[in-house]
Amino acid sequence: MIAADGRSLTPPATITTDTALASWLSAVFVGDAFYVAFSVATATNPAQLRLVRVGLGGELGPAVDALPGLRVEASKLVSGGNDLRLMYSTPSGATMWQSISLTGAALAPPVLVDVGAGFTWSFAALPFGSDTVGLLVGTGAMGALGALRLGDDGSIVAPPRAIARAYPWVFASVDVARRGPDVVLLWGTLRLARVTMEN
Repeated sequence: MIAADGRSLTPPATITTDTALASWLSAVFVGDAFYVAFSVATATNPAQLRLVRVGLGGELGPAVDALPGLRVEASKLVSGGNDLRLMYSTPSGATMWQSISLTGAALAPPVLVDVGAGFTWSFAALPFGSDTVGLLVGTGAMGALGALRLGDDGSIVAPPRAIARAYPWVFASVDVARRGPDVVLLWGTLRLARVTMEN
């Protein structure tokens, strides 16, 4: 755990030693602890989602297999402060949304997210109250950056829309953050766009 002034607040703790899929690690704060999600290879699943609770003092809870048996190629945890939502990709490249418990159990069936023609999910997402905003990147010869908004049941409340267009390499690294009623998108050489996510 790192203090606000940038100095280490607690001793470091090892969450996982399996680094093959560590680039998809994500974490959120819910209630009184952080929850960290990442995929690991097991004897029966090459991409098993694992969930670890980390206390405010850096204490690690036991690692649990979330959504047991489901192959999660890439995932992003999202939380409004009292829940856990998961956006993830399947081996076929489909984008899914699902509500899960703090112990990794499914609270609702997975929802297939229609990211729209010419787009794919960028692996970036953030909470917007009980909704979820997902960042999209274009798949065509001319690159694009877009976004969509999902409701608390995973249904689309604001359809995919293009925000910016440029060469594909410009959108190789993207991110999204919340600022008041809007979201701020980041891409390329520190380009920013402020977007109002209306229903």
